[in-house]
Amino acid sequence: MSVRFREEPTLFNFAAENDNENADEATKELLEEVDRSLKGFEQAARSHAWLGDLGVNAEAQLLTEANHARALGAHASTVDLAQFVCNSVLLDGGDLTGTMSDDVFELLLPPAWNYGLDDLPGYDPTTRRLRLTTKLEVTSDARERPVGFLGRAPPLVRRALDRVRNLSFGGSARAG
Repeated sequence: MSVRFREEPTLFNFAAENDNENADEATKELLEEVDRSLKGFEQAARSHAWLGDLGVNAEAQLLTEANHARALGAHASTVDLAQFVCNSVLLDGGDLTGTMSDDVFELLLPPAWNYGLDDLPGYDPTTRRLRLTTKLEVTSDARERPVGFLGRAPPLVRRALDRVRNLSFGGSARAG
């Protein structure tokens, strides 16, 4: 049994001298616009070599501002996240067991901090205690219980940020 395929007429012949010969009027206009755009881009790239070297709007003032912003970002990232979270918990009435330099330390969380932590490794909702580490390779404590890693995105970090923001700009800031 042999299978025969039906040949369909070619709409575009990319090797032909006139690419637009068999196309309808709208397609011809579109292809001409694409050609004009590409020629304009090629001309701009040849005549404006500085765009590739420094970038658009690469004025000295903008470069200085960008370098200043990068330096501020590097300085802001030097904040010790574990210290920040622990201080926030302590400020709100919690307690720290151990030290943050230990492989595993525990935080007793204030009651308002417990919402949404049930799936966090190391959290015990009955005692409101959270076993944490700042070392990525530590996944359990000496008794083989899971330990949470204090990273940048867990609910605990978000809660600490919210609490400090609330204390800074909320009711206690107005009270002095």
